[in-house]
Amino acid sequence: MSDPNKKQAIDSSESNAGLEKGKDSKGGSAKLDHGSAQVDPEDKSEETEEDPAVTPAAKKWWQFWRPDPVLLAMDPKNFPKRTKQLILMTVAFATLIGPISTTIYIPALVEIQAYFHATDTEINGTLSAFTFSLAVFPMFWASFADVYGRRRGYLISFIIYIIGAIGCATSVNVHMFIAFRVISGLGCSSILSNGAGTIADCFVPAERGRAFAIYSTGPLLGPALGPIIGGYLNSGLGWRSNLAFVAILGGLIWLCILFFLPETSRQQPGKDGETVKQSKIVNPFLPLLLFKYTNLTLTVLYSGIAFMMFYLVNTTFTRTLSLQYGLSTGTIGLCYLPLAVGAIAGNQFGGRFSDHIFNKRVAKVRERDGEEAKIYPEMRISGLVLAASVTLGLFGYIAFGWTVQKNTHFAFPLIAIFFLAVGLMTPTIFLATYIVDSFRSKGASATACLSLFRFIMAGIGSLIASDLENALGNGILFSMCGGIMVLLSLSVFYVMYHPEKWAAEREQKG
Repeated sequence: MSDPNKKQAIDSSESNAGLEKGKDSKGGSAKLDHGSAQVDPEDKSEETEEDPAVTPAAKKWWQFWRPDPVLLAMDPKNFPKRTKQLILMTVAFATLIGPISTTIYIPALVEIQAYFHATDTEINGTLSAFTFSLAVFPMFWASFADVYGRRRGYLISFIIYIIGAIGCATSVNVHMFIAFRVISGLGCSSILSNGAGTIADCFVPAERGRAFAIYSTGPLLGPALGPIIGGYLNSGLGWRSNLAFVAILGGLIWLCILFFLPETSRQQPGKDGETVKQSKIVNPFLPLLLFKYTNLTLTVLYSGIAFMMFYLVNTTFTRTLSLQYGLSTGTIGLCYLPLAVGAIAGNQFGGRFSDHIFNKRVAKVRERDGEEAKIYPEMRISGLVLAASVTLGLFGYIAFGWTVQKNTHFAFPLIAIFFLAVGLMTPTIFLATYIVDSFRSKGASATACLSLFRFIMAGIGSLIASDLENALGNGILFSMCGGIMVLLSLSVFYVMYHPEKWAAEREQKG
């Protein structure tokens, strides 16, 4: 019978592999999956010698569409470093598509509204329809990947995205535009869940924070690049060129996936090591079962509300700069740079520091307790960084809201949103990594749950932003946003201080 204490901790051999940067681990501890009671052989840090007689032959150069049989025979964590970095860069590049598609036509909203003779609510609905698609459909692609593999899911989904983008570019009324926005959201949503799963497949926990920081650069850079590209395209070629641009970008991403992204998903064995026969039916609601775990629910709640607050700023920002400050569409696009730079700075710091604090705490516990040391995912969360980030975000929100309301020079709101973004995004990245660490073998499904709540809240934020701004004014609205984030941070502190409780809950609920 296996030791239940070992089932509660993060797999020690995984952590050793990251801490020793690839050296063999001889600890001999049981290798267990955080999300279930099943043995997980993919967590082996030692690379076994392969029999040359059974080593699969490499594919021919002209068979570029096929997965590489040599890589298929390997544990993704044992892929060559260059291959892992290429996978990470490809997935990070692919994550650009959703945020750019969301924001690229924001500078042209007034022109699109006039062309379609649409109301404010209908135009906001084009944003919300896409955002809600990003919330719901990652669950489908996570389940699809469990059955048919991640690579196949990526290739199919981005073809769907390209079709949706072309449909948007050729739309003749706002209802057609909204419908194809939903199709586009269906297509590009696969990267939100399976991208995190791909990283969990290839990187051990000690490296995962940095990998997630790079992976998350696309979603944070996209909101800045989108308005800049869209503003100048709209000025020169009209709003339809914005949608043509993202269709071409989707095609480039599809080619990168085809050539550079191997299959990383591996079938999980049963309790006794036997191969489990997997159903060929895709159940898109299966990831929702993870909400039975309290730590995931509390973490997702914080991240989802943070995204709602982020989109409240993002949605009102264009109208503020256009109507209040009278800036051109190209200049409005450039004004998104402080928001993106702050978000990327917080993202990179949060991801890298979470690896640092995790490795430091793991080393300390191992030095004290030896092989009996219990390693928990919560070791990644720093209470000091969380408190500092929430405080910075609070002051950033207050400064942004009141400088806009008092109609100061627009440079002051731009400075405020930089610090707002740093404070908002620093905890978000290490919490996303924490969720995958907690449910390693279900990383795509756990991230699908995170995307579900994030983008539902972001869609709601986009819909109600104008009404809240008109009803409360910028000063009160954004001061309330900062206060709400301070209160919600208490849920993350609660998660951080009860690691044994969450380990026992994972053991009990399987």
